[in-house]
Amino acid sequence: MRTLEEIFGDEDEESFLMDCRFNFKKWFESVHGYELRPFHQDWINALETKKRIAIMAPTGFGKTTTLAVCYPLWKLFYTQFWQGLIVSNSIPQATKIIDQIKMEMQENELLQR
Repeated sequence: MRTLEEIFGDEDEESFLMDCRFNFKKWFESVHGYELRPFHQDWINALETKKRIAIMAPTGFGKTTTLAVCYPLWKLFYTQFWQGLIVSNSIPQATKIIDQIKMEMQENELLQR
């Protein structure tokens, strides 16, 4: 369980949440506890600036965690009418992604709210 204390650190909640609104790196690292590498930031920049993108990277590089779990949760947290679509090669893979999103929400005090 990722606690509010772990998430906010020494910051007060209001300023932390305002910073995260425009800073995916801070959201990714503080709220989820992962390290955002430069190539992850490139993916997020592409998502934010391009109409369509395709990401090709080896297994284990964080495509699902970054793009299908943490990014949608960030957008949902801050954008009132944001819509996303989970597209996968198979129903089991799509179900696995939805399960990962649910688990992130259940195992995180901020996202439980």
